Amino acid sequence: MDDLRNQSIIRLMDTLSGVNQDRVRQKRRQIEAHFKNPKQIAGAGVTIASEEIRETSVGGYFLRINANPPLKAMPMVSEGYCVDSAHAHILSPVFLALSSIYCLNLVHAPVSFHFVPSKAQERLSDLLSEKSPPKDLIEEGVLFLCKLLPKVEILSCLKGPFFEKMQSKMYQVKRHNVSEVVSLDFEVIARALLDPVS
Repeated sequence: MDDLRNQSIIRLMDTLSGVNQDRVRQKRRQIEAHFKNPKQIAGAGVTIASEEIRETSVGGYFLRINANPPLKAMPMVSEGYCVDSAHAHILSPVFLALSSIYCLNLVHAPVSFHFVPSKAQERLSDLLSEKSPPKDLIEEGVLFLCKLLPKVEILSCLKGPFFEKMQSKMYQVKRHNVSEVVSLDFEVIARALLDPVS
């Protein structure tokens, strides 16, 4: 299991630009400095929004790390926003969030996804419960990454500060007012992740 996790981290890091790799390494150092011991990490919480707009999907995530007492949590470790015009896949923001979890080496802690209600929540639930098999490479990649984590919990985010902040961010994303929005081909990333010989 650890070999697959480490391999996934390497492959996902390789999909990033040099500048983004440096940013990830800097955040890793911040996390290590805060927690000292990985056992102090209680889990990762991810607030996710995903919407289909015409022939595109847009979405984003906030990543926070919960701590075991007496340490305090890191409430906003990472955030990211994406536009998927290539495939308009509802799970693309989930893939983006999972990539962040892996690149930040948070793969040994349980993860809870808090969805601003959307089809993405239902689709991920169906995949993890094996109610429905993956329909494409993006779903295969998301399922593969989720299964390597110790525990994945799917919850709804209906109110509170993270809900309000995400609603505000999504309003800006849909109007192209967020500089952090990236346009990615998640099928290409999934292929690099799942390729048995790469």
